Amino acid sequence: MRKVWKWAAAAAALLLVLAMAGVAGLTAWTSREVSLQLSELVADNNGPGDLQLRNLNHHTGWLRSDGTVDVVLRDHCRNSDEPTGPALRVRYIVDHLPSWHGPARFRWQADTRGLDASPVRVVLPAGSELSGQGEVDWSGDVSSAWRALALSYAHGGRQVDTQPFDGQLTLTEDRLALRWHLPRATATLAQTRLRLDGVDVDLDLSTRLWGLGDARLAVDRVQSSPLVIEGLALRATTTLKQGRLTSAIRQQAARLQWGDTELRKLGVDASIQNLHAPSVRTVSGIWGQGCGLERLQASEQDHLRRAIVRLLNAGIDLAIERVHGESASGQIDGQWALSLHPNASQDAEAVSLSDQLASNGRLAVRGQLVSPDFHASALASGYFTPTPDGMEARFRFERGQGELAGQPRDTGLIQRALAMADQALAALLGPHRARVDDAPFVPGEPPQALPTEPAASAADAVTASG
Repeated sequence: MRKVWKWAAAAAALLLVLAMAGVAGLTAWTSREVSLQLSELVADNNGPGDLQLRNLNHHTGWLRSDGTVDVVLRDHCRNSDEPTGPALRVRYIVDHLPSWHGPARFRWQADTRGLDASPVRVVLPAGSELSGQGEVDWSGDVSSAWRALALSYAHGGRQVDTQPFDGQLTLTEDRLALRWHLPRATATLAQTRLRLDGVDVDLDLSTRLWGLGDARLAVDRVQSSPLVIEGLALRATTTLKQGRLTSAIRQQAARLQWGDTELRKLGVDASIQNLHAPSVRTVSGIWGQGCGLERLQASEQDHLRRAIVRLLNAGIDLAIERVHGESASGQIDGQWALSLHPNASQDAEAVSLSDQLASNGRLAVRGQLVSPDFHASALASGYFTPTPDGMEARFRFERGQGELAGQPRDTGLIQRALAMADQALAALLGPHRARVDDAPFVPGEPPQALPTEPAASAADAVTASG
């Protein structure tokens, strides 16, 4: 029996030693990874971009590491390395001892102490530093909560002050999730004062490099005399399907008052659909790296031109599915759509608005929303027709044919304007011959592949094939 207990004790001791060795090894590995990842992060964000991490001062330890890093906003288009935006110094502590949740936890604090004066000054009063804590989980995802008791921002005669606020950030290889709650903020510019009450921001991007996901903004009250808005809500959703990007935007306001005029239940539902995703990525990439069209090299301009032409020839749909509002005396309701049909030859070197453009819309005014004089003049113009409860305007234009208020109309003026627009686009986006001294175009980052899309359903397959 004693031998059994001896063997059990030896096995337990061995397991304990192995566990301690594993924890020690994992702790040492985490310490090296933290140092390596921070160095790479600073190197990646110390180039020509607007957000820079500078002056990393990292102290590596076995169970704990700490250090400081400066976060600076600058304008990469200016020939200067001086900051043009807020500058903060971040002090951090990383605990490497693993837990059930992950291999590391961290705390951080940001303020302006120890930094030279910046053109834009962010003031964090004593005891109210921007601070937070978070962790790295076993899959490598990073999350952090933050809070601040107050913040003041002043630059160029502008002043912004906030009440205490807090938030949460989650960052994975592909996803970015951000939540921010601000009870109150005031902004002053010249003689104009703006006050925001109850601000909530909720951002959840499933593919952050492409901006796919949801963004929400809610404000309980906006006040800037003589304007008052209550119950303001905005939601934008961007999706990718079959190589096409679609963004849907929904805006609502429970009440809007401008002086003596009051509107309620305001809403605008809008969307931009069928954007050619690779072209959007090329245009945004070149434009984001550049500093205006005139400062792009000829080879960059040529790539930008080709991407814009391809984007327009692939077709775009813009729509306001609904605009609505009401007052004590009446209502307004309408829709509008603008489509750029795909070019018969999507490889064409030019855009033809005359052939591709189509639009239609409707606007209904009910009750006594407008004055009797305006109502009479609108009907006399021929744009509106009477309805039992007010008046309505309708229009349609497609392939040179147009209707207004249900009647065919001469569209010669519109067609001439579109022909002039085609000529202007041809001059702006026409083929460009690169100069001999132009360097070849090399993107600042490798092209990002389209994110993986959900498998198409049978109905989608039928629609795509049809």
